[in-house]
Amino acid sequence: MRGLCAGRSTALAGVVLVCLVLICGCGRKLPPQPPGLASPVVMRSIGFTSEGVAARLTCNVPGATVVLLGKPKGICPHCTDDLTRRASGVCPAGGRMVLLDPAPGGGDMVYRVALEKDGTSWLGEARIVKP
Repeated sequence: MRGLCAGRSTALAGVVLVCLVLICGCGRKLPPQPPGLASPVVMRSIGFTSEGVAARLTCNVPGATVVLLGKPKGICPHCTDDLTRRASGVCPAGGRMVLLDPAPGGGDMVYRVALEKDGTSWLGEARIVKP
C-alpha cells in the first residue's frame, strides 16, 4: 500500500509541474513590433543578355543614386569585400530602371544593389547569376 501512495504522489507532482509550465507559457513576452520598412530598391530580375548582365529594378527613393555591384562568385558569394561598381544611375520618378553590366566576368557572378542618398547608404541581398 505504501508503494502505491508513493507512485500517486509522484504522478500528482508531475501533473502539477506540467500544469505550471502550461500556465506560465514559454518564451519572453515583448511588446509588439511594427513591420519593417520596405526595401528602398527591389531587384525584380537579373540575368545575362546579349549586351551583358541586365538588372531590372524598382526604386522607392526618387533622386537617389542606385549602384549595381558585382564580382565573380568565388568561395564566399555573400562577402562584400571584393564587390566592384559595375553600373549606376539615378532613380527616376516612376521608380523603374535597368542597370547594365556590359563586361561581366566569366562564369557565375554575384550582384548586389546599393542605394546612396544624402550620406545614407543601403545594400541589398546578393543574387547569383549563371551564364
